[in-house]
Amino acid sequence: MARLEVETGRHAGKSYELTKAVILGRGDNVAVQLPDGKASREHCRVFQQAGKWFVADLNSRNGICVNGAKTTRKELRNGDRIEVGETIVEFVTAETVAPFNEPGEIDVDIDEIDVDEIDIDVDDDPEPSAAPATDKRKGTSKKDSAFAKARADAAAARDRKSGSGSGGGGGGGGGGIHVRSDVLQFNKVDMNTASAFSLDLSQYSALTQMAIGGTAVGIFCGAVWGIFKLLGVTLS
Repeated sequence: MARLEVETGRHAGKSYELTKAVILGRGDNVAVQLPDGKASREHCRVFQQAGKWFVADLNSRNGICVNGAKTTRKELRNGDRIEVGETIVEFVTAETVAPFNEPGEIDVDIDEIDVDEIDIDVDDDPEPSAAPATDKRKGTSKKDSAFAKARADAAAARDRKSGSGSGGGGGGGGGGIHVRSDVLQFNKVDMNTASAFSLDLSQYSALTQMAIGGTAVGIFCGAVWGIFKLLGVTLS
């Protein structure tokens, strides 16, 4: 609950409870009448907005001061003194505000802190789990084991196929699938970029091979004839 208490003037000692906005002045129709020759009929207004109380000047002749500072509008706090003419009115509120310590004014008695009583046990903290180191040799042995197992499986399959072919219960004789350990590898030749010396004639058809062979023989004979011509040798 907030109220206005008149401190000076003819109405000194009077108190006005604030339940709504009130106007202060020397007029007959104001809520807080101040018989002061330097006060206007409607001098200022005290009102509440967003839970806070304010005072605002109503274009009075002499204006208002709050705590000795001239102003036209000011938020009011407990104990603020409003000067209307020569009359002082104090704003009083029952709401209390928790004390605020300015930065650097926090009261901490360092002498009362016993450093010896601070127990910091670093061993209680779980150690971070280290990522398992990669054993390259172990990884290589696993690969070798996988290849060995694959070779063993292939050999077992070959033995089963061979056994079924020779035992008379399967198919005829050597009709089974044989797994060979050697693999034929060859380099594929690009026909667009390969030279004449890097071509594999076996990749062509028989007709193409004959045409290439005839062309080569013709070129060879032409070269021999040209050499003889240059040397002046005549063939009879």
